[in-house]
Amino acid sequence: MSKIEQEVDNAVRSAALSPDVARKCGQAEASAIVKQAMATFVKGDPRVWWLSLVEGPWGYYPYATEGFAHLREHVPAGEERCLFIPEIDAGMEPLPVYDCSVDAVVAILSRCFLFEYYVVGKGTDWIVIDTDHGQHIVWKRNAGVTG
Repeated sequence: MSKIEQEVDNAVRSAALSPDVARKCGQAEASAIVKQAMATFVKGDPRVWWLSLVEGPWGYYPYATEGFAHLREHVPAGEERCLFIPEIDAGMEPLPVYDCSVDAVVAILSRCFLFEYYVVGKGTDWIVIDTDHGQHIVWKRNAGVTG
């Protein structure tokens, strides 16, 4: 288990999030989710997803403070559940996946050090990517990329 995954697990416990609010997916389920998300949003198998995104439209939104504070701005209206995928240390596979509420992702990230992550809609119809360059990269199917 990577240090980032341990940190996220500790943040879930620290925030006292119940499994119905933030559930860590089993390895097989997580692998299937990551495979589907990558097939939808990524070309090839880059080190981090945002290095090789499929054709857009993509929106790029820089931020000056913690990215998690702006996450809700990019989630489509009415979406409450998502798949939170922290980018872990290089070479440590598979990526962990947490099935949780958007608010739980914010609570988790507020308790963690900075790292890159992906927040994906349950139907893989939108994604918010947080990069190490202080920006969110956003794609929403049939909704353009605003907000």
